[in-house]
Amino acid sequence: MGYSLSIFWKFFMKRAIKVESLSLTGIWHGCYFYALDNQAIDYYLMNLSFNENVITGSGTDSVGGFKINGEILPNGSVGFIKVYTTHSWNYFGQIFGSEIYGRWGTIRTPHRGTFLMWKYG
Repeated sequence: MGYSLSIFWKFFMKRAIKVESLSLTGIWHGCYFYALDNQAIDYYLMNLSFNENVITGSGTDSVGGFKINGEILPNGSVGFIKVYTTHSWNYFGQIFGSEIYGRWGTIRTPHRGTFLMWKYG
């Protein structure tokens, strides 16, 4: 397990508490790690809407503003696209209570890594 992945899992396990929530819609915080640079981490803030299995929203991070479009599968898997004005990233993960964790990237570039996001409040 690489350095960034080990940090990711330690961080996730500290936050991995079961949260009863009637709605996942609202403000979400998150962070993502770069696989190429084991020490690089970035944070983001999003306002997400969950309507049945559809995820939509918007947010901002150090790169700039972005839109979110995706879905939740019946098995709890999540897939969404984070779209900036100049490029986009694919995110695939798993819901655990009011948290989502997984991997991000594209096949077109070497930029990829892991992510963790959690509902605020």
